[in-house]
Amino acid sequence: MKQKGFTHPIILIIVVGIVLLFGFRIVSEHFLGTNKLKFEGFPKNENSKKTAEGNCKSGSIPKFEAEFTDLEKINAINPIGGIGGGSPGRSYIGVKKGVEAPVYSPTDMILENIIYAKRPSDPLTSLSKTSSIGEYGLYFRLNCDTILLFDHIDRVSDKIKERSPKEPAETSAFGKDPPVNLEIKKGELLGYTDGTPGARTFDFLIIDRSKPTSHINPERWEWEQAVYSQCPYDYFTPELKEKYYAKIGEAVEKSGSQEFIASGTCGQLSYDVAGTASGGWFKGESTDSKGDYLAIARQAISPTRVNIAVKKDGLFSSDSIIRVDNAKVFPDQIKVGQEACFQDSYTNRWAYIKLVSEKELYMARGGGSCPSTSPQQFETWER
Repeated sequence: MKQKGFTHPIILIIVVGIVLLFGFRIVSEHFLGTNKLKFEGFPKNENSKKTAEGNCKSGSIPKFEAEFTDLEKINAINPIGGIGGGSPGRSYIGVKKGVEAPVYSPTDMILENIIYAKRPSDPLTSLSKTSSIGEYGLYFRLNCDTILLFDHIDRVSDKIKERSPKEPAETSAFGKDPPVNLEIKKGELLGYTDGTPGARTFDFLIIDRSKPTSHINPERWEWEQAVYSQCPYDYFTPELKEKYYAKIGEAVEKSGSQEFIASGTCGQLSYDVAGTASGGWFKGESTDSKGDYLAIARQAISPTRVNIAVKKDGLFSSDSIIRVDNAKVFPDQIKVGQEACFQDSYTNRWAYIKLVSEKELYMARGGGSCPSTSPQQFETWER
């Protein structure tokens, strides 16, 4: 007979176990920052997910022993962490004008997915590379947590082309094609590229889900390339790493010729510095991929450059970017109660920053020269 208030010991153990398991899941999601991130660099269809899990190998990744391109055809390697366009996680590799650069596999990898999409138009000429001309994005798996991407590849090897889509898609988003799972060897030629039409760059990206970067408010960050990207050149042997680091910087036009300016660093994803204006700021419930997002930072590509950029629903617009070379003050130097104006001499625009508290910042923007006094109208931004 069942007695009132009595619970069988086995049932009690099961109930307690379920409660503990559920509680652990909540706590782990909170502190590890899963935050339902969008993994745009990974396949979206179920077949791809299952195959990826079957292919992956756990453990550390051996150092890359093969070169990934011919540096004689490269004018500069950009550090990661750029603000004002593109992806903060990608290193952009500049190809010299008038040549194609080869792209090689730096290690043994599995080519998991191939994107073949129409190439963007050339913004600098009236002729555009559209309609039938496509370019490739090649996604490789290194281990269970890590992928490598080479993007904006014009021509691929016959081996890869045989497994690629035959017609370029309208966008570079993942479709429903199953993964190709093609074995690629160290040093193998993947293809050739002269980069994107305007910037003449191709992209090198490594994402490791096991190594999130540190943001002051992790819940604001949803784009995986702003959370999990790594410096690609840290994966190479010491000799190759030193060689690539020497090429990190930018090529600038001076007196009719190109001059290379070394950066000395591979950059960083997060520019959040507590108690300063540096880093990411938001409005309301916004994140870096939806709503209003403001990025303020000293840029790794140049030790004296400051970029200030506003993004709406994941996209930057050209008129929302303030770039200041040879800045006199830097965002990480602006403390609570301090303010500064940044003048963009290229576009004749300015941004006025005032740090109200560790979690609140005012910004005003306008055309022309910096105002002589603090503006009366500000936008309010939060961490």
